[in-house]
Amino acid sequence: MTRLGGTDPVDWNLAVATANRIVRPGPEVGRDEARAVVAELRRHAGASQHHVREFTALDTRGLDTPVLIVDRPGWVRANVAGFRELLRPMIDRMRERRASVPGGTALTMVGGKVTGVEVGMLMAFLSSRVLGQYETFAPTTAQLPGGERGGGRLLLVAPNIVHVERELGVDPHDFRLWVCLHEETHRTQFGAVPWLRDHLRGEIQSFLSEADMDPTTLLERLRGAAQSVSGRDPEGEPGGGAQTPGP
Repeated sequence: MTRLGGTDPVDWNLAVATANRIVRPGPEVGRDEARAVVAELRRHAGASQHHVREFTALDTRGLDTPVLIVDRPGWVRANVAGFRELLRPMIDRMRERRASVPGGTALTMVGGKVTGVEVGMLMAFLSSRVLGQYETFAPTTAQLPGGERGGGRLLLVAPNIVHVERELGVDPHDFRLWVCLHEETHRTQFGAVPWLRDHLRGEIQSFLSEADMDPTTLLERLRGAAQSVSGRDPEGEPGGGAQTPGP
């Protein structure tokens, strides 16, 4: 991941390193089974495009959207890159504000390390809960390609899919297809409406550019997002909403 420098309120590289160090291992899967799972998910991802297109009558055949089968660390890398890209206007504003304060740069570097560790812990926690994800604003990195002209990318988290299908005792082939159909529906929503992505990005960037938020508040918001997505807070206490079973 490209380093942005030491003056960000969040050390994104440390966030990735922290998450990779503490992320839970996935279910035990042999090499041949793992290859078969990846191959089947790729087939279902391709077939889902046809199914959703036929059902909705929305045509997205010209949309360039990579389908990436990832493990938990891969999901972390993708989402940290996405966070960094989406929060860039607010991060730049924080950095400028701190730079004008005596000693502000040093404080930001120290605070960025602390926040980076906390963000990494959150991402490690969430990485075992997500089955699939359509990344609307997916920046291209050396490890993770994105679509041309910001076309997003579709992530399928193979270890989590295998874990949940075993936990629920469902037919794995049907379950994998269901996950792919779900994510393809999101991809189609954005791919079939050319203006939707730019409109949503503009609304988010407008909000972030006007938000008066420091790193502590940013971290609190990320924690709240983690709780709403997972149904549990980062310390593992039950919360509201649905969640995938954790290993």
